[in-house]
Amino acid sequence: MRLAPLYGLLLFILILVRLLPPWVARMQFRRQPAAQGTRTLDISEKGLISEGATLKSESRWSHYTGWSEAETVFLLIASPLLYIIIPKRAFSAEQLAEFRALLTRHIGCR
Repeated sequence: MRLAPLYGLLLFILILVRLLPPWVARMQFRRQPAAQGTRTLDISEKGLISEGATLKSESRWSHYTGWSEAETVFLLIASPLLYIIIPKRAFSAEQLAEFRALLTRHIGCR
């Protein structure tokens, strides 16, 4: 059974690939106090303005290449590795419909 160590190594790599990215993301978040805390998001026909305790960011709709919607969040995609997560709990039912329309109008269909 010379292949047993190889299978063990393959299993270890698969587990590592699955578990490492979420762990790295958590560690990066914990090390960046500016990324934590409450933020406000102003949404308009021009784009988004996000503001926290130490940072204010403004982006136009043309910055985003796509968007997606899950059960509890919207995902605005700027690139394959850069996106903004917007929780749906921040919207009323009416605002959700307005936001979807705004996304479709300015970014396009999902």
